[in-house]
Amino acid sequence: MNVDHPINEFADQFKQYLKTTTEIAKLEVLKRTVQMSAHLILQFLLWGFMLLFTLLSCMALAYYISEVVDDKAKGFAFVAAAIGVLTLIVQLYLAKRMRALFETQLLRRMYQDSI
Repeated sequence: MNVDHPINEFADQFKQYLKTTTEIAKLEVLKRTVQMSAHLILQFLLWGFMLLFTLLSCMALAYYISEVVDDKAKGFAFVAAAIGVLTLIVQLYLAKRMRALFETQLLRRMYQDSI
């Protein structure tokens, strides 16, 4: 009976160790999930404000050009054409570079978070 007691005690301690280790792993996953969610929400807010700023700036520019050329349709068409050309340039020349830059930054951030 004396021999079974240390084995049972070891088994109980090992079970407690596994339970504690599992809880720590769950909490680490939860912590990373919360951090990534907070980062994602912040990014959405920042991009939303940037989009709103860009939209309002483009509308202001369109109204200004409309007054300069005395035709609202031409002012808005000019701004829309400029946005279209800029979008095309970004798609053709900068999209690959920007994607690689974003991927590198994301991977670097994920690596730093895992340390």
